[in-house]
Amino acid sequence: MNQIKKIAGLCFALSFICMAFLFVNVSLFTENKALLKTAFLIFGALGLMFNLLSYNQEKKGTSLINFLFWLGAITIFFGIIFKMFHYPFHTVLLIGGIFISASSFIISKFYKEDEKDDSDLVDQL
Repeated sequence: MNQIKKIAGLCFALSFICMAFLFVNVSLFTENKALLKTAFLIFGALGLMFNLLSYNQEKKGTSLINFLFWLGAITIFFGIIFKMFHYPFHTVLLIGGIFISASSFIISKFYKEDEKDDSDLVDQL
């Protein structure tokens, strides 16, 4: 399970590097924009897929938080794709995805975790 998360992180990093080269307009990569767009799509989709495969339900009640986070991440991913290909509504997708992801973080702050009893770890005086 841990190896799948590492592969997902590597795919996300490669996707981010491709996106950075696309938006910075480095003269070395201006001829290969179609290749960079394709690499961004492939690495981003693989990263999402591997990350979803490595998901396991550890705590009860976190499924809503995870669902909102991944829904926001996928919406942001499609917003970036729409922006790259100059499709309409890319701004709506990007801003909506950011708000959805932010809501998952806000909800997770209010989610109360079970407190562990650490009394056996403390030395008795």
